[in-house]
Amino acid sequence: MVTVTPYIPAQITVHLGPPTASAANVTVSFADYVKNVASSEIYPTWEDSALVANILAIISFALNRVYTEFYRSRGYDFDITSSTAIDQKFINGRNIFENVGRLVDELFNTYLRRQGWKAALRAPLRTSWFLPSSKLLSEIAHIVVEMPPASACPPTHNTG
Repeated sequence: MVTVTPYIPAQITVHLGPPTASAANVTVSFADYVKNVASSEIYPTWEDSALVANILAIISFALNRVYTEFYRSRGYDFDITSSTAIDQKFINGRNIFENVGRLVDELFNTYLRRQGWKAALRAPLRTSWFLPSSKLLSEIAHIVVEMPPASACPPTHNTG
């Protein structure tokens, strides 16, 4: 039996538009991607527990896109889009809120999963759909797990 160990990738490639749109791709560190999305989709004035809940959802959603090769398996050369219709809001070059950046750094190797599963939970589909329920998500911290950094694991796809 093959054992699969999930991990946080070092980088993620973001398509700056809907999947079929003619738009640039940017490759950023996974941590910078999460900081950008969190700063784009949630309010930095929220309580830390609500911020943590949303950051975990952002990490988990992005990991699901990477692990399942959602776009790459369809012939695209990126991992996720910036389209809020289907993915998470990423604004290339935006400023990052200091408290959001700090929390992402603290949570970087953590993700949501179903109990007994290793794979990242695809929850929610889009962070902004989940915003009203952030308090609830912040109360279910028992489903988070630690992940090794990408430097300890092989890449998820052929980059050549």
